Amino acid sequence: MVYRWNILFYTFLSILPALIAIFLWNAIYKNQNNPEAIRYITTYYVVASWVNWRVAQHQWPIMWQIKEGQLATDLLRPMSYPAKTFWYEVGGRTWSTLISFPFFIVLALAMGSNFVTPNNIFPWLFALLAFVISYVMSFFLTASLGLLTIWQNQPEGFFTLYDVASKWLGGALVPLALMPGWIGDWLQWLPFAYLYSLPVKIFMGMPFEQILQGFAVQLGWLTLSCIFFSWVWRKALDRYEVFEGK
Repeated sequence: MVYRWNILFYTFLSILPALIAIFLWNAIYKNQNNPEAIRYITTYYVVASWVNWRVAQHQWPIMWQIKEGQLATDLLRPMSYPAKTFWYEVGGRTWSTLISFPFFIVLALAMGSNFVTPNNIFPWLFALLAFVISYVMSFFLTASLGLLTIWQNQPEGFFTLYDVASKWLGGALVPLALMPGWIGDWLQWLPFAYLYSLPVKIFMGMPFEQILQGFAVQLGWLTLSCIFFSWVWRKALDRYEVFEGK
């Protein structure tokens, strides 16, 4: 609760771009007299803003733990450092979600009939499952990125590049369906689409066959990201050195 005001501030910052995008696209589609497109874009941005806010970026805390020498202390403990980092973040994210979730409910209610919810519970459950998988996959990807601090003392530029590129390529900022045909089709197969877009599309009524295909590809990327993290982690342990002194 000490950080509740900080959480609320960042919640507002995550909602603000979604509101701007909704008003912009609604103005465009209203001139075209296209209410179905308005409902699509409104629902997409409300759900995508929540997914974007909840998918964690682990590279930043790992960078500071390496720079401050905390990694050396954690390696001496009986619990696995990756497991400790993951579950610590899960605990913090769970609490901050409870604090911030009412704001997204208010946002959805404010959109009125333009925000469309699924007709049954299955899209809710499948979307939640896709989000959980995307969260774990994001951990492996961003934790691998954070470990670059062992080789590169100032990796902030790489982190910012990944953050912006992953959200653009994953459909968190602009729906992939609105991209030019061949670009959108190509981006659908990148891992970033399965971090951000898949849970949103399932929530909005993705056909069951496409849901199964989406889960298959998402689990494939999850496996590859886990293998990649394991490889980077072994290399990082071989490289990591701590020197006493100032």
